[in-house]
Amino acid sequence: MENHDLVIVGGGISGLQAAISAKKSGVQDIVLIEAEDSLGGILNQCIYTGFGMEDFKEELTGTEYVQRFIDEFLELNIEYKLNTTVIKISKNKVITAVSPNEGIIEIKACSIIFAAGAVEKPQKSIRVLTKDLSGIYSALTVGRFINIHGYMPGKSIVILGANKIGNALANRIFIEGGKVKAVIDSEVGFDERNEIIEFLAEINIPFLYNYNIVKIKGSERIEGIYISDENGEKFISCDTLILALKLNPNDKILREANIKILNKERNEINTNVPGVFIVGNALYIHESNEGSPLENRKAGEMSAEYIRATL
Repeated sequence: MENHDLVIVGGGISGLQAAISAKKSGVQDIVLIEAEDSLGGILNQCIYTGFGMEDFKEELTGTEYVQRFIDEFLELNIEYKLNTTVIKISKNKVITAVSPNEGIIEIKACSIIFAAGAVEKPQKSIRVLTKDLSGIYSALTVGRFINIHGYMPGKSIVILGANKIGNALANRIFIEGGKVKAVIDSEVGFDERNEIIEFLAEINIPFLYNYNIVKIKGSERIEGIYISDENGEKFISCDTLILALKLNPNDKILREANIKILNKERNEINTNVPGVFIVGNALYIHESNEGSPLENRKAGEMSAEYIRATL
């Protein structure tokens, strides 16, 4: 079993900022664990501008913004493990992880900062009545296809979910020259409806609200969908269906260990286990992909204080 003063779970912007803060606060023995094959998290997909004004007083793309923290993280010689998935955290701060290179790993930590981000979670209205069909993707998967690998997921696309993620992806596909036949949603409030209709109309994409998908047509790949509302059923031909699902904190392994936020209403980063802190979208879903730099740096500082007091 490995032993480390601080283990950070997640190598996105929150984990990077927390690690940098902890190192600058005097913690020398740090290891960061990231499930993907690179540092940076969701910001690696954000190739548009609108980042960096608070930290750097200049407008950057998401990739430029996070790269500055990756560079600083690497300059500080903080240890990290890529392609490593944390599968369990115990209340006595033992972390179990798996990786192709090291197999099963156990790490005993004095302190843990949990920055594992968010996961997509289906709503009740999203029911895909099929199996074994290609051409059905989550929005985050398609974002990775387009923004990182440069692939369009299909030629004729329908997006289910007129939320922030779905609308942004529709706009991105439009910019890249793709064809979105419609954005569909059954749970959009009246106040949001006109704003979404206007936004999608600017890029010539129909918005079909109060519809549910009732059936998917196809043999090996999706060929179309049947949608219905109170007036009946209609068919839309498409070769790609994108599920723009709402994001939920990726905190399942903490809940399984009964590790809880002390004050959920105030989104405090402390938990009921001393020395364990939660930051970023793992704590709550932030409005911006930049998260909360102040919150992340505070976690690093608080972890350093705990380690000094404990060791």
